[in-house]
Amino acid sequence: MHADIIQYIENVSDARKELFYRIHSIILRLYPAIQTAISYNIPKYYLSKEEWIFVSYNKQGISLHVGYKGKLLEFKAKNPGFSSGKACLHLTPKQDIPWQDVEKLIESAIRPL
Repeated sequence: MHADIIQYIENVSDARKELFYRIHSIILRLYPAIQTAISYNIPKYYLSKEEWIFVSYNKQGISLHVGYKGKLLEFKAKNPGFSSGKACLHLTPKQDIPWQDVEKLIESAIRPL
């Protein structure tokens, strides 16, 4: 089920890989029945058409593509030192990452309330 995602993760040999595996593990722990696919050339984790998150590599780390339903503004208000786009959060291995807040962001994207 996740072989395509593992292959994507394994394509780098630097510290970003460990960060990606941590996000991958969090998603699998929160949603054991989640489905995966490569879509737009990056990993997609989804429960339905509306319940999804994309995760991809960027130059310094990884990006969590949470869409507009993800509570990215709440995350940014609580953690202002993180770079983001309109619908994605950028994480780097050098940052002190607030993992509980990242989990909440993932949950808000996959299972919005």
